[in-house]
Amino acid sequence: MASSIFKSFSLDKIISGGKTAANFVNKAIPIYKQSMPIVQNVRSAWNTVSSVRKAARDEVIKDIKAFERPVSLFKKKAISETRGKIDTDGLTFFQ
Repeated sequence: MASSIFKSFSLDKIISGGKTAANFVNKAIPIYKQSMPIVQNVRSAWNTVSSVRKAARDEVIKDIKAFERPVSLFKKKAISETRGKIDTDGLTFFQ
């Protein structure tokens, strides 16, 4: 059994496999080096776009909150306006 394993391995096959692997690595490394700046630019562009979206969303939320007035503010305003004032336009029961 051990002899069949050694028969399948030969120096020529190992060298040709090594050459194939070296050729693949020699082709892959320049592609990797050329594509990494592109990937980094895409990442930074995506970060920029997402920050612009977030800023726009925050601005819209601020605008909406500026137009909204909670009910408690209406109640506080109504109570503060009516304190200390006498209703002169209404009916007078005792004169």
